[in-house]
Amino acid sequence: MVQQPDLTLLSREAVRAIRCMGIPSKPDILIKLTRELDNDNPNYIVIGKLVESDVALSAAILKTVNSALYGLRRKIPSINQAMTMLGLRTVAQILTGLLLQQALTAMSKEGPSMDKFWDNSATIASISALLAQKLRICPADEAYTFGLFQDCGIPLMMGCHTDYQKILTVANVSMDKIFTEVEDESFTLNHSAVGFALADSWGLPEYMSQAILHHHNFQLLASDSTCVPAQSKQLICVTLLAERVLQLHTKRAQTVEWPKGQEFAFRMANLDEGKFEALASEVSEVLGAE
Repeated sequence: MVQQPDLTLLSREAVRAIRCMGIPSKPDILIKLTRELDNDNPNYIVIGKLVESDVALSAAILKTVNSALYGLRRKIPSINQAMTMLGLRTVAQILTGLLLQQALTAMSKEGPSMDKFWDNSATIASISALLAQKLRICPADEAYTFGLFQDCGIPLMMGCHTDYQKILTVANVSMDKIFTEVEDESFTLNHSAVGFALADSWGLPEYMSQAILHHHNFQLLASDSTCVPAQSKQLICVTLLAERVLQLHTKRAQTVEWPKGQEFAFRMANLDEGKFEALASEVSEVLGAE
């Protein structure tokens, strides 16, 4: 029988753990942005000025939307044009992911290893957005945000446990256990649960928080259980495919997560091996143009 976690209990325990880790609360700029987006008629000028008040974030947003993976025919020179062409929600989702990176990088003691982590997360997020567009399985902006957030618990766990990297290595090669089970055995908490609570506290949609929580539990995802929303499964599917595309493009060794989740991802995206190889080749060409 597939185990379904008690989300109320899990959230309470993970929130307590996050407080001990000293995770920053939802940034003020994101609170103001969310408040404006919740209006019946959001004010583009107000939102533009809000985003542009942080020069570094504005530059990071424009770098993201102008990447080859977004497929725009011409470069976007300003935040206002980005909002006009891509929509307020898309820019807000990108901003949320960048603020997450900024917040966790500021509290990290890992230095260069975290730079590599975020570079990888950003690439996965961009590939996820591109795949979402091609497969029409979920909104591209949501796929991008989930790609950045799905493993956000890892730097938090790493900062809290000196031996976490060792356990992470074990979890990465374990075929007989769910990734998070390996973490639970050592810490009674895992990066997915921590990420779930963080995303929830930052006001991400519930289905995205649940996707973060369940993204390693392929047994549950492949079952007929309705405890995981369809939108959550779609996000997990796209990001798993994105991770595999990146592995193929960089010729990295296949992780055990792909054979664990391949059947689920192919069924969810209506793909087979041949269709996926063609899709991966298309995306790899775009990556090569970056």
